[in-house]
Amino acid sequence: NLIVGLDFPFSFPAWYVRHHSCANVREFWVKVRDNGLSWLDQPPFHARGSWNSGPFGGESCLRRTDIEVLGHPESVFKVVGPKQVAKGALTGIPALLALRDAGLAIWPFDRPKMPFALEIFPRALYDAPVTKSDEAARRSYLGRCGGSMEPRHRRDAERSDDAFDAVVSAHRMHRERESLAMLSGP
Repeated sequence: NLIVGLDFPFSFPAWYVRHHSCANVREFWVKVRDNGLSWLDQPPFHARGSWNSGPFGGESCLRRTDIEVLGHPESVFKVVGPKQVAKGALTGIPALLALRDAGLAIWPFDRPKMPFALEIFPRALYDAPVTKSDEAARRSYLGRCGGSMEPRHRRDAERSDDAFDAVVSAHRMHRERESLAMLSGP
């Protein structure tokens, strides 16, 4: 009964997958594993500026998932700075191949069957707005929204914004486990 939430993009915009002549996501994941980090210094990956609202070569640099789930998404092609996404995607995607080979379904690309992994957006899992970079704000949030969180988990979440994301996300996924188990697949 394991559901794994991973905080990195599981793919890129559909046009970019097609650009690499991939017929399906597995083929793309293999290309990412074998070549992805070499793409970082090539367009549309970027260190400055933002392609979030503008197209690259006539195509949006946002994924459909980013547009539908997040209010202010970052492009999966963003390489540096706060909220950079590219390196996490290019280093995380190869792990999806290993997880799938080990028997985990990868939602939404596979039908969800236990165990399975899904992409999460920690900020979308918060119960209320919070400035997670501020320790006092994290502590206040946990006091209001921590609910039945174990004290050791609360202490971990107070220590850093990354730990906060991980603990709050796991706590929310645990609360929503029945809904997550009922996700539909392709």
